[in-house]
Amino acid sequence: MYDIISIKQKEDDLVTTPLYSIKPIANEGKNVESLSSYLVRLANAHKVSIGILTSKILMPHLKEYNFNYSTNIYRGYSRHINGLGEFSEINIEILERLTEQKNLSSLTINKFGDVINKTKLMKSQRTWCPECLQQMKEDLNVPYEKLIWNINHYDICLKHSIFLKSTCNQCGRLQNILHVNSRIGYCQYCCSWLGYKKSVDTNFISMYGDTIYNSKEIEDLVDFFFATAKISRKPFISSINFINDKLREKISLREFSLNNLEMHPGSLLRYNQGRTIPNITLLLKISRLLDIRLVEILSGEVKDISFKSLNRQSKIRYNHRVHYNALEVSLNNIIKSQGDIISITTLSKKLNVSRKTLRESFPDLINKIKKNNDKINQNVEKKMYRFYNHENDCKKVMAYLQKVLMLERVITLEQITTELKICSSTLKKYFPNLVEDIKVKNKLMAQKRGRFTSISKKYKTIEMKRVKEKLQEISNSIEEEPIYLSHIEEELGISQYRLRRKFPDLIKLISAKNKDSKQRKRRVYIDNCNQELINTIIHLISQDIYPGVDALQKHLNFKINNPVFLSVWRKTLMELGIEKKSFRK
Repeated sequence: MYDIISIKQKEDDLVTTPLYSIKPIANEGKNVESLSSYLVRLANAHKVSIGILTSKILMPHLKEYNFNYSTNIYRGYSRHINGLGEFSEINIEILERLTEQKNLSSLTINKFGDVINKTKLMKSQRTWCPECLQQMKEDLNVPYEKLIWNINHYDICLKHSIFLKSTCNQCGRLQNILHVNSRIGYCQYCCSWLGYKKSVDTNFISMYGDTIYNSKEIEDLVDFFFATAKISRKPFISSINFINDKLREKISLREFSLNNLEMHPGSLLRYNQGRTIPNITLLLKISRLLDIRLVEILSGEVKDISFKSLNRQSKIRYNHRVHYNALEVSLNNIIKSQGDIISITTLSKKLNVSRKTLRESFPDLINKIKKNNDKINQNVEKKMYRFYNHENDCKKVMAYLQKVLMLERVITLEQITTELKICSSTLKKYFPNLVEDIKVKNKLMAQKRGRFTSISKKYKTIEMKRVKEKLQEISNSIEEEPIYLSHIEEELGISQYRLRRKFPDLIKLISAKNKDSKQRKRRVYIDNCNQELINTIIHLISQDIYPGVDALQKHLNFKINNPVFLSVWRKTLMELGIEKKSFRK
């Protein structure tokens, strides 16, 4: 495995390292190995699990940097090891010292720290291209996982035109970035191989245009800046300045921000001044809408923008005299032809006016639409169950229930109601004894077989453990952006009630961190608005204009009638010694 060392070679030339000095696999930018993959290969080279490597070897070194955790920090922070921030930088320093390998920072995206916000930048789960893994195995190459697979919005492998996988084909479970049983190319739960080959889909490119665009831009970005140590913010700010100037020539920044980017109008100005950094989602959206390469934006080489992809249609400014009759006719036509449920949001988009306008100007017509929605919903529910007539249907239903009672398998009440198309309350009302006997039979059969209950208990234990780990990871990841329970409920597929009941301490911790995050964001927003208000006051005074509330509102992107802003306004005028009478001619 190793070259024979000459006996004449001096002992000083021999370098010993605490950990094996294995080299990262980095052929080119988009194919570079991730730091998490390097850690797994390092653990496998020492014949230990990733849990032993992190807890026994790396954790003691983390204490030097004031990372004092009673549990293994790598469980909750594994998503950050390939991304931006202090945790990634410290691990790079530790690993470079222990392995004597240089430039391990190229296995992360730390170089983008000054131009891309770390919020929602990295995926929380492991993803991979199955065809890439299969090709590595067939070519007898060392399998590894690419850094680019961990970046959000990189969802398609362009080489093989296939979506990245995030679940095992055998057990169907999601994979963690780092896990105690992590092995490159294998499932961390059932240890099955994750690679395979798939037939080429000719319609793939036409069906997933936007997703392919995002993946292509991220690949080009990593390729272009692969050899760069750190990316400067100045070229990026110059690009944003150029884009803002070009937008002002055609449309207003407010219209572009609200209608196309769906964000606060003042955000682009803050990026322009370098006060905040945009996230990867916003950068990709700007790139796609204005037909600018992501590389050009970050390198300051934007030369022109396109307005073809912009959605110029904005909600009309409602005028009661001009628009009332036309909207009333449209709403009446919708009511007459309404055959399906239509929400107020859908109605707002269809008529191109705000929901507030519809509710305030046409309350009666909106109430009619809501009543029609309720009727349609009731009719749908009625179709699920037929009308039950006890005199005519009693014998048929009783015979079916007695037949179910004699069968030697578990048939739930839900299956019975679906088969008979009769609601459960009707069955319990007219056949209480039979329904109770079926429930008792199902319970006895489950206890008799045993394996159902043991499997379900084991599954519940494993599932609850997975949910607990996920909640801990979410709790540790709340920094700048709050993560609400509704999003957690949607991601985990578990109701908020169950989460609060099973994990009360974790949910309280997440709620407290969300509250702190929102308060921090609110304070930053208030400070930025106050600074903008003071600058505007000084600007108006220099133009010999009294900085009254009406004059200021024309130049501000926020409402000044907030008591906080009004107190700052009054205080500033008092400090500057400004009186309104001194501006009167």
